[in-house]
Amino acid sequence: MENREFLDNKARILSMLERLKKFDDAMADEQGINHYTIIDVGLDDGWTYVRLDVEGRQFNHLESGLHLKVLDFLRGVEPSLEGKQYYPASLVPNKWVDYIFHGTGYCSRNTLYKC
Repeated sequence: MENREFLDNKARILSMLERLKKFDDAMADEQGINHYTIIDVGLDDGWTYVRLDVEGRQFNHLESGLHLKVLDFLRGVEPSLEGKQYYPASLVPNKWVDYIFHGTGYCSRNTLYKC
Protein backbone atom coordinates (compact mmCIF):
# COMPACT_ATOMS: atom_id res chain seq x y z
CA MET A 1 0.00 0.00 0.00
CA GLU A 2 1.28 3.45 -0.88
CA ASN A 3 1.54 6.17 1.75
CA ARG A 4 -0.72 8.46 -0.30
CA GLU A 5 -3.48 5.83 -0.52
CA PHE A 6 -3.19 5.24 3.22
CA LEU A 7 -3.22 8.93 4.13
CA ASP A 8 -6.17 9.65 1.83
CA ASN A 9 -8.18 6.91 3.60
CA LYS A 10 -6.91 7.15 7.18
CA ALA A 11 -10.18 8.48 8.62
CA ARG A 12 -12.15 5.70 6.89
CA ILE A 13 -9.69 3.09 8.17
CA LEU A 14 -10.00 4.36 11.75
CA SER A 15 -13.80 4.27 11.45
CA MET A 16 -13.67 0.67 10.19
CA LEU A 17 -11.39 -0.33 13.08
CA GLU A 18 -13.79 1.26 15.58
CA ARG A 19 -16.65 -0.81 14.10
CA LEU A 20 -14.62 -4.02 14.48
CA LYS A 21 -13.68 -3.01 18.04
CA LYS A 22 -17.28 -3.61 19.13
CA PHE A 23 -16.81 -7.34 18.45
CA ASP A 24 -13.50 -7.34 20.34
CA ASP A 25 -15.13 -5.57 23.30
CA ALA A 26 -17.88 -8.21 23.45
CA MET A 27 -15.29 -11.02 23.35
CA ALA A 28 -13.21 -9.26 26.02
CA ASP A 29 -16.29 -9.05 28.24
CA GLU A 30 -16.85 -12.80 27.78
CA GLN A 31 -13.22 -13.50 28.72
CA GLY A 32 -13.23 -10.97 31.58
CA ILE A 33 -10.27 -8.98 30.21
CA ASN A 34 -9.50 -5.39 29.20
CA HIS A 35 -10.85 -3.35 26.34
CA TYR A 36 -8.35 -1.41 24.26
CA THR A 37 -8.53 2.16 23.02
CA ILE A 38 -7.53 2.99 19.46
CA ILE A 39 -5.22 6.00 19.46
CA ASP A 40 -4.07 6.06 15.85
CA VAL A 41 -3.31 3.96 12.79
CA GLY A 42 -0.20 4.18 10.63
CA LEU A 43 2.25 2.45 8.30
CA ASP A 44 5.57 0.88 9.26
CA ASP A 45 7.65 -0.15 6.24
CA GLY A 46 4.45 -0.57 4.22
CA TRP A 47 2.58 -2.58 6.89
CA THR A 48 -0.45 -1.26 8.74
CA TYR A 49 -0.19 -0.93 12.50
CA VAL A 50 -2.59 0.46 15.07
CA ARG A 51 -1.56 2.45 18.15
CA LEU A 52 -3.44 1.06 21.14
CA ASP A 53 -3.82 1.82 24.81
CA VAL A 54 -4.48 -1.06 27.21
CA GLU A 55 -4.69 -0.08 30.87
CA GLY A 56 -2.35 2.89 30.34
CA ARG A 57 0.19 0.94 28.27
CA GLN A 58 0.50 2.47 24.80
CA PHE A 59 2.12 0.57 21.95
CA ASN A 60 1.95 -0.06 18.21
CA HIS A 61 0.20 -3.36 17.43
CA LEU A 62 1.31 -5.03 14.19
CA GLU A 63 0.08 -8.31 12.71
CA SER A 64 -0.67 -9.52 9.21
CA GLY A 65 -4.44 -9.92 9.74
CA LEU A 66 -4.79 -6.20 10.43
CA HIS A 67 -2.89 -5.30 7.26
CA LEU A 68 -4.97 -7.68 5.13
CA LYS A 69 -8.26 -6.36 6.56
CA VAL A 70 -7.20 -2.80 5.70
CA LEU A 71 -6.19 -3.78 2.15
CA ASP A 72 -9.51 -5.58 1.62
CA PHE A 73 -11.40 -2.60 3.04
CA LEU A 74 -9.65 -0.19 0.65
CA ARG A 75 -10.75 -2.44 -2.21
CA GLY A 76 -14.41 -2.35 -1.19
CA VAL A 77 -14.73 -5.38 1.13
CA GLU A 78 -16.29 -4.49 4.49
CA PRO A 79 -14.49 -6.65 7.07
CA SER A 80 -16.46 -8.47 9.74
CA LEU A 81 -15.69 -10.47 12.84
CA GLU A 82 -19.21 -11.92 12.92
CA GLY A 83 -19.04 -15.54 14.02
CA LYS A 84 -15.30 -15.45 14.70
CA GLN A 85 -14.16 -17.66 17.54
CA TYR A 86 -11.72 -16.34 20.15
CA TYR A 87 -8.22 -17.81 20.34
CA PRO A 88 -4.92 -16.61 21.82
CA ALA A 89 -2.22 -15.48 19.38
CA SER A 90 0.65 -17.83 18.59
CA LEU A 91 3.30 -17.82 21.34
CA VAL A 92 0.95 -16.05 23.78
CA PRO A 93 -0.23 -18.35 26.57
CA ASN A 94 -3.91 -17.77 27.32
CA LYS A 95 -3.05 -16.86 30.93
CA TRP A 96 -1.06 -13.84 29.60
CA VAL A 97 -3.85 -12.52 27.38
CA ASP A 98 -5.09 -9.12 28.55
CA TYR A 99 -6.73 -7.74 25.39
CA ILE A 100 -8.41 -9.05 22.24
CA PHE A 101 -7.78 -7.54 18.82
CA HIS A 102 -9.74 -8.84 15.81
CA GLY A 103 -10.87 -11.85 17.82
CA THR A 104 -7.38 -12.87 18.88
CA GLY A 105 -5.95 -12.61 22.40
CA TYR A 106 -2.70 -10.72 22.97
CA CYS A 107 -0.55 -9.59 25.88
CA SER A 108 0.13 -5.86 26.20
CA ARG A 109 3.07 -6.52 28.53
CA ASN A 110 5.38 -8.30 26.07
CA THR A 111 6.97 -7.31 22.76
CA LEU A 112 5.27 -9.86 20.51
CA TYR A 113 3.15 -8.29 17.75
CA LYS A 114 4.58 -4.83 18.38
CA CYS A 115 6.54 -2.49 16.13
